[in-house]
Amino acid sequence: VTKDPTTGIMNVGIYRGMVAARDQIPILMWRAQHIGHHATAWEQGGSSKMPIAVAIGWEPSLGFTGGTPVPKGMCEYDAMGAIRGEPVDLVKCETVDLYVPASAEIVIEGYLDLDPATYVMEGPFAEFTGYVAGDRSPKPTIFVTAITHRNDPILRGTIEGALPGSYSENAISSSIMRAGTAWNVLDRAGVPGVTDVWCMPVHAGMNLLIQMKQSYRNQAKQAANAIWGSAAAHVRYKHITVVDDDIDIHDYAAVDWAIAYRVNAGENDVLIMPSTFGAGLDPSVRRRDRNAALFGTGKWNRVLIDATINLDYDPDPDLGGLRFPPTVWPEQRDVDAAQARWSELGFDKPKTG
Repeated sequence: VTKDPTTGIMNVGIYRGMVAARDQIPILMWRAQHIGHHATAWEQGGSSKMPIAVAIGWEPSLGFTGGTPVPKGMCEYDAMGAIRGEPVDLVKCETVDLYVPASAEIVIEGYLDLDPATYVMEGPFAEFTGYVAGDRSPKPTIFVTAITHRNDPILRGTIEGALPGSYSENAISSSIMRAGTAWNVLDRAGVPGVTDVWCMPVHAGMNLLIQMKQSYRNQAKQAANAIWGSAAAHVRYKHITVVDDDIDIHDYAAVDWAIAYRVNAGENDVLIMPSTFGAGLDPSVRRRDRNAALFGTGKWNRVLIDATINLDYDPDPDLGGLRFPPTVWPEQRDVDAAQARWSELGFDKPKTG
């Protein structure tokens, strides 16, 4: 928990920290995150020490909302209250002017020292990417001023890392929150025709799938630019695939089919947005470009795969004015007739719907 020194609005986020000494916790902080915005504001105000509090062990809305890219200027406690249907019961810290959930199991208070001369070595760490990430390097450090806790406190943890066959809490939560956030971004940007947005849990929202009903050409590119231009894209949405509304984006096979037959790289269906801000924990990023202290954030070359039917193609009179040929699928009456004889032919009852 930190706050803007001018507005006093708090930010509640999830950041990793390492116990380096009895009263020292170096943390991984990116300047593009809201905690980084606060750090910059404190420095510009003439202070290198930013009040900070760490709340450990509370109901799931804390972790879910803390990991969500809530818009700047909105306190995550307000978002938690909306999810819970009632306000968060907060209590003021003992040694810093910040507020934490009154029933948190453990609270660590202190000051994040932003003077590089006080940085302490941190990392690496098992990360959400499914890899050990975050190079060992000097990082801004919390100097602890107080620790408060409940009797017999519970140190709550999570199995970290999103990768095939191992869907962590973070991966499941991220797939939901990142999809919802992306849809909000598209709505606010005025991108029309969006019918579904999804992030598969296996990569915790790193890749984004958008389903849309096109009404004009290059609509997919408008969607990708809106996403990449938002603060929410800092550590997610590295690759965006856009499909038409006949493709189920919750089915990887359907998306793969659309990529196979609706993508022509020579028609600008595959675009690279070079040298953008991105997740420094991504192992595909060069070590030099992952240096948080040097660059403030990582560096990504993002990719859009426009797997929609290309509306830049001319309507084909031989296809009745369509730009793409019709798909091959039996008529429903033939499907029904086959299914009616399924058991007679010795097959198990077919699944429908």
